[in-house]
Amino acid sequence: MEEFIQYFWNNQGFVYDSNKNYVLSPYHLTMMGLMAMAFIVLWVIGNHLKNRTRLLTVVSFALLVLEVLRVLNFHYAHQYSWFDSLSFHMCSIGVYLGIIAGIFKKKILFDIMFIQAFIGGITAIVIPLGILPWWNVFSFIPLQSNLSHMLMIFMLVYAVKSQIWQIKLKRYYIAVISFLISAVGIHLLNLYKYRLNPSSYSNYFWTRFPDPQFPLINSLEFPYHLIIIIGLALFFGLLSYLIGSAISKSIKNKYN
Repeated sequence: MEEFIQYFWNNQGFVYDSNKNYVLSPYHLTMMGLMAMAFIVLWVIGNHLKNRTRLLTVVSFALLVLEVLRVLNFHYAHQYSWFDSLSFHMCSIGVYLGIIAGIFKKKILFDIMFIQAFIGGITAIVIPLGILPWWNVFSFIPLQSNLSHMLMIFMLVYAVKSQIWQIKLKRYYIAVISFLISAVGIHLLNLYKYRLNPSSYSNYFWTRFPDPQFPLINSLEFPYHLIIIIGLALFFGLLSYLIGSAISKSIKNKYN
C-alpha cells in the first residue's frame, strides 16, 4: 500500500522522457476511453433521474472535490506553496466557473464558462502534452485532470440535453467577453506571480511565452502567439455555438 501511495499520490520514481510520444499512444487512448466510459455512465444515470438538475449539482461538487484534492496534492506531496498549488490555466478557470454554474444553474453562467470549459476541456483531453508526460502512468494528477475536464464537458452537454440551458448564437458574445476577460486576468496574474517569485510557475495559458511543446507557435514573439491561441479558441467556440444552437433547437422542438 505504501508503494502504491508513493507511486500514485507522490509521483515517486517518475522519470521524464522528452522523446516519448504521448499523443494517441496506448496510454492516451486508454485514458480517453476511460473518460468516454465515465461520460456514458453519467449520461445513463442522468436519463434515469426525475430531477434533471440534481446531477449537475453532483457534478459540481465532484469538480470541487477533485480541485481541492489537486491543491492538497501539490501542497503536501510536492511542497508547493498554497498560492502555487492553485492552477490558473484557462481550463482551470472553466472548472471554477463550472462549480458555480452547476450549483446555481443560471443560463448565463453556462454561457460564461463555455469556451474555457468546453474548448479547453476537449483540447486538454485530446492533446495531453500538458499532463501525461509529467506524471506516473494513471497516477493521481493525470486521472484528476482528465476527470475534471470530462466533467466540465459533460455538464455543458447535459445542461443542453436536459433543456436546463439552450445554446443561442446571439448569446455567443457573453462567452467571448468572459473568455477575453479570463485571458487578460490570467496574464496579469502571470506578471504578478513572476514579479513576486520569478522561480515559480507564471505562464498559465502561455500568455507570457509559448509552450516549447507546440512548435507551430513557439517561434513567435509575444503577443503574436497569444493572438493565435485566442483566435483559435474563439473560432472553435463559434463553431461549437453554431452546432450547439442547431442541436438546442432540435431538442426544444422534440419536447414541445
